[in-house]
Amino acid sequence: MSLKIYASDKTTLKYTLDAVQASRLHQSLNGECTFDLTMPGRLVQNIAIGDEIRLGDLYFDVVRIGKSGQATGTPFTVSCEHISYELADMEQDAAHFSGDPAIVLATILAGTGFSVGTVTITGDWSITINQTTSKRDALQQWAAACGAEISYYQRSINFLTRVGSAVAVNLSDTENVSSLSVTLDSRSDTQSYAVQLSRLQHLDLGDAVTITYTSLNLNTTTRVITLDYDPFHPWAISMVTGDYVPNFTNAVTAALEARLKEGAPYFGVTIDKETGLKILRSDGASEAIFNSDRFTMRALIDGVMKDRIYFDPITGDYVFDGALGADAILTASLYAENGDVAELTVDRLSTSRRTRKYILGDTSDDNFVRIQDNYIQLVTATVKSLNYIATEDGDPVLTEYGEQITLEAGQIATEQALNRYGQGLYWQREPVGHTADGYPTDNQGRQIYATTEETDWPVLVYQYTELVKSQYAFERGGLANNYLPKLVMGAGDENGNSKGYIFKDETAFYLRYVSKLAKNVDIVFSDEGFVDAMHRRLASCQIDKDRGLVLYTLEGSGAVMALNFTEDGNTATFVWPDGHTCEIEISGGEEDE
Repeated sequence: MSLKIYASDKTTLKYTLDAVQASRLHQSLNGECTFDLTMPGRLVQNIAIGDEIRLGDLYFDVVRIGKSGQATGTPFTVSCEHISYELADMEQDAAHFSGDPAIVLATILAGTGFSVGTVTITGDWSITINQTTSKRDALQQWAAACGAEISYYQRSINFLTRVGSAVAVNLSDTENVSSLSVTLDSRSDTQSYAVQLSRLQHLDLGDAVTITYTSLNLNTTTRVITLDYDPFHPWAISMVTGDYVPNFTNAVTAALEARLKEGAPYFGVTIDKETGLKILRSDGASEAIFNSDRFTMRALIDGVMKDRIYFDPITGDYVFDGALGADAILTASLYAENGDVAELTVDRLSTSRRTRKYILGDTSDDNFVRIQDNYIQLVTATVKSLNYIATEDGDPVLTEYGEQITLEAGQIATEQALNRYGQGLYWQREPVGHTADGYPTDNQGRQIYATTEETDWPVLVYQYTELVKSQYAFERGGLANNYLPKLVMGAGDENGNSKGYIFKDETAFYLRYVSKLAKNVDIVFSDEGFVDAMHRRLASCQIDKDRGLVLYTLEGSGAVMALNFTEDGNTATFVWPDGHTCEIEISGGEEDE
């Protein structure tokens, strides 16, 4: 028996040892295979983690090294795991496997550096792995599904009907055993034996053994399912015998999965340096990722995993993509697309689109509704600068509003948008683009919002002149000075005249026009059941019998109006331009006698 130590490249031979100070090889049918040994430090000065130790056809990775100072030198204590343990760090996606055991084994091992060895299991088998796991766990699950026992030959993995010999090896106190101790476990249906041989007897994992020991009144035939011994001094053997039944989880898998490994899944949870903490639902429909620079809850939408709730630490934005239910939402700015609102309470409202019109370069009128306190207004706002006369660069101009400004040729005057408290508004990030309907976006195409926190990007709008074209509000009036609902029509003139009103007091309903000269022109519907109106009276009238015309003017107008008329005895017939006629009969006087 010799031992070879290779560097981590698996090709550079470092040492060949024919003996070591002490060693222990542990093998089990459930897949456990470890090797611990103590070697003289003077022979193996540069052994390192990751080196490969080969003991015959069994290959091991060095996973731990210990040193201790002694008078005789500095021995190295080395712990090794069989190279098949490397499969525990390789990921196997959820999948369904079925068919020939060798073909499926090759599929599982593809790209791992391991190959398919001897396969004595035949037939068609199937298994479903429901979530991401390790290659080693998938290998053992497939072995359990096929009823195979696993053995190793260098970097090949064997699927065998049986490991070891079915021909029983005799162990007895009269032939080859000098001492024996036994522990019986009824729960696991196993027996543990520690055997000291009187002469060398070769035993392999899986072998059948017949144990006869007179002083213990023992005579049994069983099978070796766990074996511990020193390959360099194979006289003392410890073994566990019993009936081995492959199962989906075994001691090796449990031990390996219990170790915290970067990127390994634990009930859907993985941790790695790049992602941080990731939680994946077992069916892959959703996941959550938490890290110092990333928080997101994602859902599978049309086959693509999309962010639904996430935080952007650079912009400070929390984004919710979906339906939100809440008892209360407090916010400085609220943006929403078209939707139904079941119940909404606000203290003011404006449908002005000035910010979006500026972003889109739209200088047309901003017609909007404004609601505040006890009034509703329909407002037309016109860009002021459309009335400016563009001059050459740098020339000052005096506007019709008495403001002196300096404009470049074709430039439109702007101002910073303010909130209701007169505070200047700023964009959170630099606006470099916009959506089709005028919402600003940053250099990553994300929508950005306004804030009162000062940044380098003020929210700009065009300067406007506003005219309230209509208003519906409460005003005090009437005999009891009550609040009366009043509709005002028209923007009026500079004195507030030339407007129409519709309102009702305690006793009447009014249609009123206030003239440019501040005269009230009313139509009144009263409680007495009459309609009173201020009709025009005649200011002048001339009757021309020869021409059959009546020429007249009305109160407050210099325009001459005309009517046709004819006479027939005591009857005069007047005809208006629209064809309406009126007959006037004059009776009495001398001619009637």
